[in-house]
Amino acid sequence: MSWQRLACGIDNVCDAGQCKDQVRKPDSSFCTGFDVRKSDGKGLGSTQVVDCSAGKQACSNGTCAPRGCWPPGRHRCASPHVATCKADASGYDPQVCTDNDACTSKGK
Repeated sequence: MSWQRLACGIDNVCDAGQCKDQVRKPDSSFCTGFDVRKSDGKGLGSTQVVDCSAGKQACSNGTCAPRGCWPPGRHRCASPHVATCKADASGYDPQVCTDNDACTSKGK
């Protein structure tokens, strides 16, 4: 049996003799919900570093940061828009009212 050398393609990495898709840049930090995660040295998997929500913070660009709103899904008026707290609590997503009614805080 002889060994054959093959090059893995772009965004692939050799792992245990197989070319695998690199999921993330190796050793990089990123957010998943409120969690800061760090990819492994090959970019194939990741581990949780910290849960930002435990410190009442949001996760932004791979680090814990002050929340822009709370709780996620909360609505507020930002006339003429309705603003909804993003799922990661990093801030509000404004949406134009589509029912031709003015935004009111009642029931929001």
